[in-house]
Amino acid sequence: MSEADRRKYFPGTAGLTALECQQVAVAKNEKELQGQLEGLLRRNLIIPVRQRMDVRSNIAIGMPDIMFACRSRACFWEVKMPGEIPNPDQVKMIAALQKVPMSAHVRVIRTYGEALADLQFLLSLPDVTSPGQPNGPDGPE
Repeated sequence: MSEADRRKYFPGTAGLTALECQQVAVAKNEKELQGQLEGLLRRNLIIPVRQRMDVRSNIAIGMPDIMFACRSRACFWEVKMPGEIPNPDQVKMIAALQKVPMSAHVRVIRTYGEALADLQFLLSLPDVTSPGQPNGPDGPE
């Protein structure tokens, strides 16, 4: 039976194959984890940027799910469920973000515990701005 016929005669999840049901569950779980990670960052006074999943966006294809700054570093978390891997567009974007001049901190996060450990590592690093720079240790000029 074609996908269109399945959706026509079996509305909702009843018309999905086992693989499609698994994909729906993974997407739902990823979205829930993203929300938990956003809360973790906010509790540590870090403002995350997270793109909406329900609408089209102008953000580049493959851009990690959560973007934030910590200790004056650009940081990115790509959220995946355990056993899932980034798609080819995400792999390219992660590589580009890690190259000079960005030299960003990019991680694939699969659990809340991984995110917590990575955040603790980031918070332990010294601030990368040097004295005299705007928002550096000397404050705004």
